[in-house]
Amino acid sequence: MNMNSPYQPLIDIIDILLRKNLTSDNNLITVHVAEIPSLTQNSLGCGEFEDFITRLKNKGVGVQIIKQSGASYEIKKLDTETENALLLEKQILHGIENKTDSDNKPTFLAGQLSIFKDTEAQIVIGSVVCQLPPFQNEHDFCRVMYKYKVEESVDWSVIFEQMSGNAEVIGDKGNKRTVQDTMYAINNRIKKDLNTEDNLFTWKNKSVKRNF
Repeated sequence: MNMNSPYQPLIDIIDILLRKNLTSDNNLITVHVAEIPSLTQNSLGCGEFEDFITRLKNKGVGVQIIKQSGASYEIKKLDTETENALLLEKQILHGIENKTDSDNKPTFLAGQLSIFKDTEAQIVIGSVVCQLPPFQNEHDFCRVMYKYKVEESVDWSVIFEQMSGNAEVIGDKGNKRTVQDTMYAINNRIKKDLNTEDNLFTWKNKSVKRNF
């Protein structure tokens, strides 16, 4: 498989989980992000790893993180059912990779993994790259939101403060609208590029959460 493929990190995570599970005599297996060279080797790599584990969990695959220490994770030893589910997931990823570009554009995003590439100002979903305007609001918004896990709600004021460096924002409707408009712009960009009606981000109770 092409090492530049957005599926390569996911397949590599599965491979290392299965390999370590096979060789471990303990009830826990330990995985460090540095063992997966196709992942970004910083906090974004940790986010990519955790997002994929969350995606597996949402699909009913029982990979359970017991403890995290920096970029190292202790994971409960996999049972046979989970091993088989990981092998199936790997086959699915290989199958998607082998499709043509036109077949590879998803029309729904549930169960997908999104990856934010800060240096390129890009969001990658499957094999589709969504280019953001570099160093503008959408880029800064994603820099904030991808520090948090999937489904984790982030107050709008926290997002604006980190986007702008301005802490004096509570109660400012104009600043709140800036965050909302930026979120909607990213959602619309994703919808256009991926031919989908699903939203990457959701606004609820003055907070934003990332859906995948």
